[in-house]
Amino acid sequence: IDTTQLNASFATTTANMFSKNPKLKTLNFGNYIFKTEKVTNMHEMFADTGLERIPLEYSLDTKNVVDMSGMFARSRQLNDISFVSHFNLDSAEDLSYMFYGVNGANYLNMGAAFGTKLKKVKKLDYIFATDQENRVKGIEVNNYISGYGFTWDTSKVVSYEGMFSGRTGYEGCGPNGPQSIP
Repeated sequence: IDTTQLNASFATTTANMFSKNPKLKTLNFGNYIFKTEKVTNMHEMFADTGLERIPLEYSLDTKNVVDMSGMFARSRQLNDISFVSHFNLDSAEDLSYMFYGVNGANYLNMGAAFGTKLKKVKKLDYIFATDQENRVKGIEVNNYISGYGFTWDTSKVVSYEGMFSGRTGYEGCGPNGPQSIP
């Protein structure tokens, strides 16, 4: 889908905007036309699509988004989630089910996606869980400081229910590849 002429600058929600479209494989956001600076709700925006990747060069403006729950849920072919390292999560409160059922690669690299950006997040329920046979062996994050461990600020999180549910054969989440799971 070519969204280079789409003007969403007035919108406060893009919930379910592209969802339930299994034939959707790629997106072209353009350099500036797809404006989302007023959006506060991106719930299931790309859920249940056939997306394989989202181009890094076109990042969504997420600075005001509070609800990203299920944003990429059940987009089973998504094999590169490093684009989320460009997200501004300063307002985000609900990331539950965000990558639920994403199984497009053996290892998913989030880049520097979360780290200290999670200051307001309250819900991480089922964020990396799956309801089908798991292909993902590990999730790589680049927010690690030697001697201090992970730098994910989860001080406001009240619920982690089922965070990795269904991830059988999962080797872990950590810097530069999977780490041991206790």
